Amino acid sequence: MRSIKKLYFLLLAIFASGLSSGVIVADDYVVDNSRHPNSMIAYWRFEDSTEYSNTWSGYDFSGNGNLLYATSVIPNRTTANDAGGRFLTVYQTQESNLTYLEINSDSHVLQTNAQVTTTHFPNHPIHTDVEKAEFKEFTVEVSYKPNTAALADHRVLVSRDDVEIGGSGSSSGPASFFVAHMMDGSVLAYVKDENGISHSVQTPAGHITPPSQNATSFWYDIAVTGDGQTLRLYIKANNISNNQPGLWTANYNSSSNKKILGSGGGDSYYWRIGNGTYSGVEQYRTDGKIDEVRICNSALPESALLMKRYGSAVAVHKASNPGPIRSVAEFDGCLWGVRPGPHEEVVLENGEYVVKPLGDGKSSIHLFRSTDNGVTWQRMRDLLATNLGAIHDPMIWAGSVKNGNGGLVDKMFVSYGMKKHNNTVNPNKHVISINEIHNATNSVLPNNTTIPSTGGLHVVEVGGTYLTADGQTKYSFVGAPYLFRRSNGELQIYYDYETTDPSYLGHQWIAMKNATYNNGMISTLSSPRIIVAREPAGNGKLSRDGMASVVMVEPNANADGNDKIMVVMEGVKKQVYGTDNKENYYNVIRSVTANNGGKSVSDWVHEDRQIVYESLLRDIDGRSYNAYVPYVFKHDQTIFVAYCTDEDLFEYSMKPRDSSAIPELRVSSVKFSIIDGVNRITHQQNMMHRFIDGIIDVDDRYYIASLGSLNTRPIKEMYNYAPGFFKGIDGKLRCIVDFFDNEQRVFEITLN
Repeated sequence: MRSIKKLYFLLLAIFASGLSSGVIVADDYVVDNSRHPNSMIAYWRFEDSTEYSNTWSGYDFSGNGNLLYATSVIPNRTTANDAGGRFLTVYQTQESNLTYLEINSDSHVLQTNAQVTTTHFPNHPIHTDVEKAEFKEFTVEVSYKPNTAALADHRVLVSRDDVEIGGSGSSSGPASFFVAHMMDGSVLAYVKDENGISHSVQTPAGHITPPSQNATSFWYDIAVTGDGQTLRLYIKANNISNNQPGLWTANYNSSSNKKILGSGGGDSYYWRIGNGTYSGVEQYRTDGKIDEVRICNSALPESALLMKRYGSAVAVHKASNPGPIRSVAEFDGCLWGVRPGPHEEVVLENGEYVVKPLGDGKSSIHLFRSTDNGVTWQRMRDLLATNLGAIHDPMIWAGSVKNGNGGLVDKMFVSYGMKKHNNTVNPNKHVISINEIHNATNSVLPNNTTIPSTGGLHVVEVGGTYLTADGQTKYSFVGAPYLFRRSNGELQIYYDYETTDPSYLGHQWIAMKNATYNNGMISTLSSPRIIVAREPAGNGKLSRDGMASVVMVEPNANADGNDKIMVVMEGVKKQVYGTDNKENYYNVIRSVTANNGGKSVSDWVHEDRQIVYESLLRDIDGRSYNAYVPYVFKHDQTIFVAYCTDEDLFEYSMKPRDSSAIPELRVSSVKFSIIDGVNRITHQQNMMHRFIDGIIDVDDRYYIASLGSLNTRPIKEMYNYAPGFFKGIDGKLRCIVDFFDNEQRVFEITLN
C-alpha cells in the first residue's frame, strides 16, 4: 500500500497532529480510505508484517480493526514479483502491492476473531465489526493464483460461517457465503439468506483451467456482488494489462429476506480466508496464493472494483490566450464564455479587432466566442455594462429549456453576482441576477455595437444584513451562481448563500431556486430558497460551502426531471495542530446528492454531505493543505472533477496557504479525477498543471485589482484559479483555467 510502511519522515509530516477524514492511524500503520467506498467493512492486503506468538495479525486496511487470526501455523507472506501477470499496483487505487499470502497443505488458514483482537491487541480497536455487520447487499473481492491446475478437491477462497460464534445452533450444509475454485475449473459464488434459501452464480467448467493454457500462470481477480435482486461474478485473468473482466449473473431465488444469514442481528460470524465450512466442519482449504481481500456491505458497480483501473487520464496544454473564466457553453455552432471586467469596446483597426478601455467606470461582463474549440477566443461586445455595482462570478449556460407548458427552445443565459454601490437600490448588498442573451450567432461581428445583447432581467437573490456584536452593519454574501438543467428542460440556479440567521452568523451554505422560462422571461418567483448543502443543524461545525457546480448522475427514465444529481463544492474543515493546539480551517471538496431532481426541500439530506477529496498531506507543523474551487462535469457518461490544490508545496517544505486568502495569492497546482457517481469517491488523481513549471522568471509580476497594488504576485506559473470543463464542438473534453492577468489556458483531456 502506498502509504503503509514506516516512511518516517512522510508520516511525521502528514500525521503529526492526528487523524484527518479518510485516514485512520493505528500503531505504525496508516490507512488511506479516500479511494475506497464508504461501505468498506474490511480490507486485508497482506502488506503488513506484524507477528505475534502462534498468531498472525492480518492487518485490516479499512481501518475498522478486523484483524485476521491464525491459531497455529502462520501462513507465509511472499514478497517476490510473482509471474503470471501480477501487477505491483492495485488497479483501482494505484497503491503499491508488494506481498501476498501463500496457503498450502502445511499452513493454517486465517479467520476473523474479534474476541482475540480486543483481548490481545488492545491498540487495534474494532470500529465496524465485520463479524456482526449487516449485509443486505455485499461485495467480496479477492485475488487468487492456484498452485496446481488439477484440483483434488474444491478450494474455498473466502467464506463466512453459517453458525454464530459461541451459539447453540448447528450447521446444515455450506457456509452462509463462499467463493470457491471448484474441481471442474469453474468459479462458484454462493450465499445463504436469512430464510436459509440458497442463491448462487457459477462460471462454466474449465474457466480457471482452460485447455490451451496453464492455470498456474495467471493471477485471477475475482469479485462477487449481491443487491438482493442479482448476483454478479466478475473475473479477470491478469495475463495482460488491459484485460477486461468477464461477468456472470444469476437472479436471486424467491425469498422474503435476502440479507446474508444472521447478519446485522447482533450475533457474530467468522469470516475465513483460504477455506470454508460444511456442516460446521472446516474443509476445502486453498492451495495457492491469495491477496487483496475486500468486503463491503453494498453492491459496488464494476467501475469501483479493485480489478478496474479507473480514472487514469492525461491533460495536454493546448493554448494560452485571453479568454473566459470557468464556464463555457456551445451555441449556434460556436463556443461562448464570459468573465467580469471593466467596460471596454472592440474596434476594427487596420484590419484587426482591438480591445480598448472606455474609462467610464462601469463594470461589465466580457463576452468571448471561439470557433476553434477554445484554442483562440474572439472578444465580443460587452454585456450588461453598469454603474450600479461591481459584477462578479458570471456563468454562461446554453441549451434546450422548457418554454412555459410547451416544448423545448434553444436559449443562452448569463447569471452573475453584483456588489451594489451605496447610492443604488439595495445599497452595498450582494445580488444575483440572470439575463437571457439574444442574437449570439456565429456570424455576428466582434465590433457590432448592439448585439449580442441581454434581456429579461430577473433578480434571483438579494443578500441580507446583520449587526455585529459591536453594532456594525454587515452585508451577507450571495454569489457564484451555477445554472443546471434537469432532464425535463427545467432550470435550477445554485449559488453561495451566506446566512443572516443569528444562530449561524459567518456560515455560508449552498442554496438553490427552481427557475421557469416563459416567452422571454426567466423567473424564480414561484420557488422558495432551498438549502442544498450545509453542516447539519446544531452540530457546532462551521459551514463555508461555495463555488458549487452540478452534474446529472443519472436521469430518471420513469419520471422525467426526477433525476439523480450531484452537487460538488468547496468547503472548510477544522483541525487543531501543533503543541500549542492552534486552530486552522483548510479547504476540502464536498458533495451532496438528490434522487428526485433536487427540486424540493425534502430531496436534500444535509447529513448526506460528504468529502469527495481532501489532501492527506500536512506540513511540519501539522497543518493540512487545501483543495478548493472544484468543477464537476459529465462527459460521455464519465464524471470528472477538476480542482486547485496547494498540496505540492509539501515536497518543498512550504506551508499551505490560508483557506481565506484571495485567489491571486494562493500557490496552486490544478488536478483532476474521475468521480464514482454512486459512492462519490475520486479515483486516480491526475495532474493538469503543476505549480512550478520549468524556468521561473522571478520578475514576472502582476497587478492585483483586489489589492490595488503592483509587484505583489511573483512567479506566474504558481498562481491559477477556477478550472472549468467544457465539451468542444469536436466532442473532445477540455478544461479552461484562469492564470490571471488576461491569460486563460486550455487543456485537452484524454482517458488512458
